[in-house]
Amino acid sequence: MSPGWMREWSSALMLGVSSTGVVTQAAAGNITATSLALLGNGGSYTLNSSGNQIGTLTANTGSLSLTDSSALTLGGVTASGAVAITDNAGISITQATNAGSLSLTSTGTVTQAAAGTITASSLA
Repeated sequence: MSPGWMREWSSALMLGVSSTGVVTQAAAGNITATSLALLGNGGSYTLNSSGNQIGTLTANTGSLSLTDSSALTLGGVTASGAVAITDNAGISITQATNAGSLSLTSTGTVTQAAAGTITASSLA
């Protein structure tokens, strides 16, 4: 995957991406999806467009950095490395999140359901 290959994904009900390499997002591209699944053993995702609008994120990969502008649900995230989520409308952790390190930043409320356990060597 070459850097910047994600250009514009609009109005997808469910979007799945699988890569064991580096996946980046072009500055001008936005992801709009009810559900986004990021997969790939050892993959590295950097999806930091401020216009992203993702309903539910699931992942099983190496590392992940995501910026989102709508209410985001973490529906099961596993990463061997760092996970950094920045959201402007709130984050709801409904399923287990396992990461080497986890950083959650939101201007909205961050909530955690009973099934939304967090396992990480560091939490910020």
